[in-house]
Amino acid sequence: MSSGRTTKMSAARVEAVLMGLRKGLSRTVAGQAAGVSKDSIRRWMERSATFRADTEQAEAESQSMLVGIVLAAAAKKLPNTWQAAAWLLERRWPEVYGQRSKVDISLDIAEAAREVAEEFGASQEAVIAEAEAILRRHGGDAR
Repeated sequence: MSSGRTTKMSAARVEAVLMGLRKGLSRTVAGQAAGVSKDSIRRWMERSATFRADTEQAEAESQSMLVGIVLAAAAKKLPNTWQAAAWLLERRWPEVYGQRSKVDISLDIAEAAREVAEEFGASQEAVIAEAEAILRRHGGDAR
């Protein structure tokens, strides 16, 4: 049964969204520029395998273009020509191009267990045993 909603999906809007994505815009901003919401784009992608593929292709073209700028600037050793493309790559696709920080975490297990035991009126041994049981249930190593 139809929800009664009319779709804004038209060839012109689809092309406007894809053009924005090719330029490196996020789906939200590409949609806004085309006069549609990011939710509409999500629904279109769910309903149309072609639109989903075209969207993914446009985003891949954008990444390729930006990486090309960085590589060309590096090869020519031109000053101050690659930073803008690198900046956009880091922010648009942080999971691929973002900086990663290594965090070193150390924890005195005995001290933490003592604090939890005090707070909840349990023994330190019981707290440690419960933590080890939780780790085992979730595939962790209690050692």
